[in-house]
Amino acid sequence: MFGLYKVPDLNSFFQKGKKMPRNNHPMARRLGYTIAIASFCLTSMNTTISAQTTQDDKLPQAEALLQKMIKAAGGEKVIRSHNHQTLTGTFSVPAQGLMGSLSIYSAAPNLQTLHLEIENIGELLNGYDGKTAWSVHPMNGPDVLEGAQREGAVIQADYYATINYKKNYDSIEVVGKTEFGGKDCYELKLVTPEGVESSTFIDASSYLVIGSIRTVETPQGELEVTTVSSEYKEFDGEMIATKSEQDFGGFMQQTITFEEVSFEAFDHAIFEYPESIKKLVEKEGAASQPDD
Repeated sequence: MFGLYKVPDLNSFFQKGKKMPRNNHPMARRLGYTIAIASFCLTSMNTTISAQTTQDDKLPQAEALLQKMIKAAGGEKVIRSHNHQTLTGTFSVPAQGLMGSLSIYSAAPNLQTLHLEIENIGELLNGYDGKTAWSVHPMNGPDVLEGAQREGAVIQADYYATINYKKNYDSIEVVGKTEFGGKDCYELKLVTPEGVESSTFIDASSYLVIGSIRTVETPQGELEVTTVSSEYKEFDGEMIATKSEQDFGGFMQQTITFEEVSFEAFDHAIFEYPESIKKLVEKEGAASQPDD
């Protein structure tokens, strides 16, 4: 969703080809089977923006639709007036009895870290410091993200990703007018430089982003993740969805609710990756070049 709301999902710790280690704690087994926190789901200026027409009516041009989306979110001037953001709230997976607290710290131009504390399980962390995308899972341990996972982290960390859509996607196409979450909306098809496709849904009346659908790779195969964003509130001129509900292929649902939103500056030391990641970077030479 253009990284606008910095809402995580549960797929980054489903690492392709990487099995979850055994753990005899019953809650941990449930976590290992169902939980993973997002790989903070680009750099190309050659974005192709196009639109198709239907038999009934002509669809808006993608550029015009995206400008309406930016205006609905508060407008470019308001968005650029902020350079720090802290989101705090709660996380739950009701069917598995999992609950926790969530904090997401972001700063311009491209810094982000997420801290999730799950009751009876432990802390899950991930982030991007402008060079290295990383994650630390209480069961999988530390990992430096690469490929499509790293690309997702870079887009998510772009503080002004809502405005920088031409930089972050190779193509953006309006594919139709449809219904999503009971609302009439426009569907945008987005393709990243890595070739990862997703759909974003923009309310046809308010022009706010109300959801997305994408397919992720897991050790168990492909999984379709549907996100519904709702309960928009204004914070210092910006409209932010304070509730995110995600469905993972129909077998698991999670809900994230943001209770506090702040644009106050904070110490950037929070973006430093932990010692376990530092050791991986030094050992494997895994840190990537800084993104433009």
